[in-house]
Amino acid sequence: RWFVLDDSAGLLSYYTSKDKMVRGARRGCVRLRNAVVGIDDDDDSTFTITVDAKIFHFQSHDSEERETWIRALEDTILRHALAMTRRWDPSRPPPTMADFDKKLTESDGYLQLLIEQAQQLQQLHT
Repeated sequence: RWFVLDDSAGLLSYYTSKDKMVRGARRGCVRLRNAVVGIDDDDDSTFTITVDAKIFHFQSHDSEERETWIRALEDTILRHALAMTRRWDPSRPPPTMADFDKKLTESDGYLQLLIEQAQQLQQLHT
């Protein structure tokens, strides 16, 4: 399959061949609004997109290509989420990437705390 990310529309279109992609004969598309990108730590070339209770599985050539796709997809998802936020409350300044990074850092801190607590509980029960 051949994939094209349309950042402005928030769509990931797919085609059955390069020729069909050039002609614009799309096989289907994944709407990225409210989508979640997931990765598998055991396999450095696969990732998923979950949206509307559906899970789409993807495989890249290698970890670098996967990282490129994930960054592009997450940027598109974030951009469209911000656009929705602006529509609902135009008086509020839009969040910045610094805000996103702060939230990501906070989430990682909470994750680390949960991991530590789970390890402590395991040690108590062994």
